[in-house]
Amino acid sequence: MDDFVLSNYYISTGTTRTGTTAGRRDYSCGKGWSMEHKQTALFMIVVFIVLGILGSLASIAIPHTVEMAYASKAEDRTMELFTIQTAMAGMLSMSQTHQVNTIGPTANLNLVCTTDETPLVLADFLPDVKGGRLASGYSYSFTADGLVLQYGE
Repeated sequence: MDDFVLSNYYISTGTTRTGTTAGRRDYSCGKGWSMEHKQTALFMIVVFIVLGILGSLASIAIPHTVEMAYASKAEDRTMELFTIQTAMAGMLSMSQTHQVNTIGPTANLNLVCTTDETPLVLADFLPDVKGGRLASGYSYSFTADGLVLQYGE
């Protein structure tokens, strides 16, 4: 009877075709892949697949995140300008002269006031102003008739 390999283990019947077992590899001492090695290899394959999927998703999401951040900043800038224009309209409607002092680019809204005897101050008409300044970092210029221009950071 000849020797044969069964499930990674060498089973010897004692004889071979040549009558000796010399030169044959003996798998009976457990030198094959153990269950631990197979589980580790499978785990590593799964980890690499998950990392590949996460990398693909990140490569798609990061550019969109930058676009959303830029759009959000532009929306905040537009909303702040609208808020100041609305406050300016409210202040001018309460004023006797319906005029403001012309102011160049400034971030201090306490400087913007009407030409009345008791001037109205624009900062009093804005709820988010602390110390006369807005937190956004934009500056504004104001004309006598109430036109508001916004300047970047």
